[in-house]
Amino acid sequence: MRHSYLFAGMLVSAFWCGQATAQPAQPPPGYGQPPPPGYGQPPPPGYGQPPPPGYGPPPPGYGPPPPGYGPPPPGYGQPPPPPRPPQEPPPKSCCLWSVRYDPFDLLFRRVTFEGEIAWRSLPFSLEIAPSYIFDAISSELDEQGFEIAARIAWYVQGDALRGFWVKAHVEYETFQATLFREAEEDVYFGKPNSDVCDADSETGTCSRNVNSMIVGMMIGMSSVFGKNGGFALTGGIGIGVALAEPAKLEVQQCTADDRLAGDEHCPSNVNDMSGNLAYEYYNDFERIQPIGSLSLGVTF
Repeated sequence: MRHSYLFAGMLVSAFWCGQATAQPAQPPPGYGQPPPPGYGQPPPPGYGQPPPPGYGPPPPGYGPPPPGYGPPPPGYGQPPPPPRPPQEPPPKSCCLWSVRYDPFDLLFRRVTFEGEIAWRSLPFSLEIAPSYIFDAISSELDEQGFEIAARIAWYVQGDALRGFWVKAHVEYETFQATLFREAEEDVYFGKPNSDVCDADSETGTCSRNVNSMIVGMMIGMSSVFGKNGGFALTGGIGIGVALAEPAKLEVQQCTADDRLAGDEHCPSNVNDMSGNLAYEYYNDFERIQPIGSLSLGVTF
């Protein structure tokens, strides 16, 4: 019985396999069939062409770019503009000129004024300082004359006419110097040395003209109390050298021979026992002279 079932199953299997071999396999639906109508044919009229009239603009957001994304700003991507020609600096409001008076020179028996002009916008200036000489410091001397000084200033720190400066100093002085030989109180005796004194020198005196060029250097400071000018204070000190030869003044003692000879400067009734008196300008000691300035005024 078991074998009968087995044999019947084999017959059914063989039959089924034969059926499967005999019928060819069918392709899936649509495979190998002609394409549907329109496939592979040119597109319909209007495809890829501008939209027909009435087809409106794109909705907002698809139009021109929003602000900030427009055309580049002027000059973007263009060559740089040519360089501007150099321009003159604006004119200075301060300081261009200064006028001052030096009361410090009264100690040296001088009346001194100073005028200074700036050299454009550069830190340089030109200064002129005339002086009137009305006396001498020593009681045995008298000086009458004038001097004039010229200075070129370099303002190392600050602007011209205000700040720290260095000045080249050139001066010319000329005056009549008189030496007095006092034998008694307010009484002058002695004869002028004819080799060095003027012929018209009076008894007990020696007069002559003294003059020299003086060159030197000064350092100092100028202050202006005001942004656009105003009250000014200038002070400095330096050293100068006199270029002239020594100038000597001498009043000699009257001797007995002078009185007997009838010298007009040696009266016979005067017993002169004071000795000779001399003074020398621009000698080895006086050739080196201090130069000073302490002036006040206005600067604008």
